[in-house]
Amino acid sequence: HNLPTINGCMQRDGHSYAATKVKADEKRLTFSLDIAAAYPAEAKVHTWNRSYRLRGNTLHITDKFALSEAIEPNVVNFLAKGKPRLFADGRLLIAVEGIEALLKYNPKQFVVAIDELPLTDADLRNSWGEHLYHIVFKAVDTPLTGTYDFEITKASKKSLNQVQ
Repeated sequence: HNLPTINGCMQRDGHSYAATKVKADEKRLTFSLDIAAAYPAEAKVHTWNRSYRLRGNTLHITDKFALSEAIEPNVVNFLAKGKPRLFADGRLLIAVEGIEALLKYNPKQFVVAIDELPLTDADLRNSWGEHLYHIVFKAVDTPLTGTYDFEITKASKKSLNQVQ
């Protein structure tokens, strides 16, 4: 599940927990939405604007948030099919079927953990394989407002040399 855990709360399901302010721009290759309404009141979230922007070979993912209370550190979650390799400089290398991508983040903002998730559902296993990897970005601080930026880029020999 590629959404944040806010004050210990996960996104809820159902029509009453739908995102708001959904915008897409095909010419600018952007998509954005406010996911605050997808969380219960216990999350204490005023706004959580997530935006995606594609520029060349790079996907930019930005979370800009405002909370009424910061009870627990925010956690930004990503799932990956390939096993991530974590580098101290704020990059993860993920390889799937011969294609390598770098996920870049600010290492001063997060402590990163990677968990292997076995898949028991037959349909999921047919699509994804035996397991997925849960990449957990746990915020170091608990601010009421802030911005998190992530970049995912197809790895090149030059970018791989920078992380070796």
